[in-house]
Amino acid sequence: VPLDYEVTIDIIPDNTVVATWSSILHVQATPTGCCDGGSRVPAIFMYPNSHRLHIIDGHDGNGNDECPITDPLPVGVPTTVRIVAEADQVSVYYNDTLKCRESRIDRVV
Repeated sequence: VPLDYEVTIDIIPDNTVVATWSSILHVQATPTGCCDGGSRVPAIFMYPNSHRLHIIDGHDGNGNDECPITDPLPVGVPTTVRIVAEADQVSVYYNDTLKCRESRIDRVV
């Protein structure tokens, strides 16, 4: 898996929430779904009973490393979610507004 990548997806939640984790996108380079390095590169899930996203950029130091965002997505409104992974950091944007940026020192090889 390259250290640099970008993923963009439009998400429009409806009024429904479910009691379990909801997988929206899950790219993996390992046979395990979690939580080895490369098992979520990236992954986007919806938190249970919520419209809040759980956005993961897994790496060798933490295969389930979340870029935490507490804002839920608005119902019925498109949100463009963009994940920009670089060798030393990951950034997440909602509609071109930066929502999270974290260092990823463990990603550097």
